[in-house]
Amino acid sequence: MIFEEKTIILKDGRTAILKSPCVEDAEKLLNYIKKSCSETDFLARYPEEWTTTIGQEEAWVNRLRSAPDTLGITCYVDGEDAGNCEISFRGDMKVSHRATIANAMDVGDPSNFARVLDLYGGSHADISAEISGTTYTDEQIRETVKETWKEHHYLLDPHGACGYRALQEGLKQGETGVFLETAHPAKFLETVESIIGEAVEIPAKLQEFMKGEKKSLQMTKEFADFKKYLLSV
Repeated sequence: MIFEEKTIILKDGRTAILKSPCVEDAEKLLNYIKKSCSETDFLARYPEEWTTTIGQEEAWVNRLRSAPDTLGITCYVDGEDAGNCEISFRGDMKVSHRATIANAMDVGDPSNFARVLDLYGGSHADISAEISGTTYTDEQIRETVKETWKEHHYLLDPHGACGYRALQEGLKQGETGVFLETAHPAKFLETVESIIGEAVEIPAKLQEFMKGEKKSLQMTKEFADFKKYLLSV
């Protein structure tokens, strides 16, 4: 598939161009991925594992351009490869993305998981010994929100409902558990109101916060610069 070229003006005034890669881009694409892999431990391969030849990369580009269900997109800033991705459009239920009402839990590769790995020294066995996971359907989440509100008059948000239900199902005889909410139900106003059939009261502080203006500050990715900024405020 071919992605129609699109031009975007970045906040710093530079121009970014999104387009399908061409065979002439093969060497740049290879250099980019090798450089990226050398800058972080959180990609699937080390740079030396990329043994793909330019010819093989060209063949991959041609496959992307001719495939009816696969799309490649490359982003160029000032003529340099700033990122690329491959998107496959498949109808298989198991691999297709399905949004749920607890949308923060739909993330396939959460960035904060790196912190968990670090805390456990990268040991999957150690993580599994202390942390377990479970999944719930939208109907199960709705059921938990509705029943908890009806029985205890405690209003869960969809994510908290997952945690509360997992706690209930995991507690053994004689155990007492704690679950942590991460957001006010008002953040999911329409969803929660449709479940309980009532209006959700928005706290005054949250109402004031919602009137605020979003502000951002551009800085480099270097921790030293971030630290310098924090110490200056």
